[in-house]
Amino acid sequence: MLLVANYVPGFSYDGMGNVILDNLGYHYTYDVYGRPITAAGVATTFDAFGRALEQNRSGSYTEVVYAPSGQKFAFMNGQTLIKYIDPMVAGMAAVHTGPNGTPPNTGYFQHADWLGSSRWGHDDGGNVIYDRAYAPFGEPYAELNGTTTNRDFTGQTEDTTPGLYDFLFRQQSQSQGRWLVPDPAGLAAVDITNPQTWNRYAYVANNPLSNTDPLGLDCVRMNGDGSMQVFTDAQDDCSGDNGYYFDGTVSNPYADANGNVVASVNGQFQCAGDSGCSIYNNSTSVTVNGGSGTLVDTITSTLTNVGVAVQNAGTAALNWLLTPRNPGCMAGSMAAGAGTGALAGGGIGSLGFAGGPAGFATTPAGAGTGSLIGGGVGWVGGMVSCAKGVGPNFGYNQAPNKVANDAKNQAQKITGKKMSFAQDELFHDYDKTGMSYKDMVQLAVDILNGRVY
Repeated sequence: MLLVANYVPGFSYDGMGNVILDNLGYHYTYDVYGRPITAAGVATTFDAFGRALEQNRSGSYTEVVYAPSGQKFAFMNGQTLIKYIDPMVAGMAAVHTGPNGTPPNTGYFQHADWLGSSRWGHDDGGNVIYDRAYAPFGEPYAELNGTTTNRDFTGQTEDTTPGLYDFLFRQQSQSQGRWLVPDPAGLAAVDITNPQTWNRYAYVANNPLSNTDPLGLDCVRMNGDGSMQVFTDAQDDCSGDNGYYFDGTVSNPYADANGNVVASVNGQFQCAGDSGCSIYNNSTSVTVNGGSGTLVDTITSTLTNVGVAVQNAGTAALNWLLTPRNPGCMAGSMAAGAGTGALAGGGIGSLGFAGGPAGFATTPAGAGTGSLIGGGVGWVGGMVSCAKGVGPNFGYNQAPNKVANDAKNQAQKITGKKMSFAQDELFHDYDKTGMSYKDMVQLAVDILNGRVY
């Protein structure tokens, strides 16, 4: 029984597999949705999106304020500030504390590692506030002077009680290295080819040095044949043009007539597109980690997505022409393409010849026509090659690479905003040397939210 349920000996569980007593002596109770309404004596109220909104500690209340991007932004005690976090670039953040903060009425800058965990912080005078290391599953150690300020593992903090990291939809235990409740996605979170995903309590498929689960989101991918697959953060970071993030546990995703991806998320239908969605209670059976839908569903989905693919191809071609490119690259690529095209076209055109006693004589009209056509084709080819970032390096800053474009698209999905012409130019011109994909996403989010301009 322990092997099948993956329970930990000495722990107590309810009928749904949720921990109700752990190794730290903490007691938990849950609502019908599996959310911890009490944990270690702290009562929690949730908002309509399933996020912790208010905590009650024996009559002392803490409210959580969320940014438009979905991350925790501030903690309040009524109208009194405890702290708020102002994200910066390259994993940095400015933390401002109020009268009830630690330390009170001041602030500090935090610095994160490759996972987004805050390793150390300093004040505006350069004095170290805290310094620590983390074990793979988030257990802190080697803390400077025993300071517990701002324990922050992969961007998630100890909001309820020490020893537990409060992710948006589940709590992770530092000492256990796993979730307190099983993955609510059930079998949808399981990849049969990866045994690490069979454990519904496992944090990021037991690969915490490479993977993170920042928002507890599900990723829906639209495949080329019109089918869709659902993944958790541990299985897929949702990068790329065909990935769509949803805030919660996904079921029944489909594409509407506008090409937007719609899915049932925790029982409520959500839209991942920029334009208005046609949301209806679709009972379509979809591909979930390798499972297949019905033949009618597949045909319907495929026909719908053929039109979407044609529309997207036209949009992509237009974007190539309208997206700002480096002038040096454009000029060099088009000149090289036109020259090469004219040479090849002229040579082919010269085969138009006139017979005579001396044999062959090239026809100027044939060479001229060939040069004109070949040069035109070469000019267009040079422009497209530069737009795709594969043209010759006549400029130091060619078109953004695919990783940067993926990061921009991901940021637009997270914020629900679309970059303006000026914002897009700012993002592409920003020096991203040495930046990770996650840092690029954060940069794009900051630009979209007006924090970088």
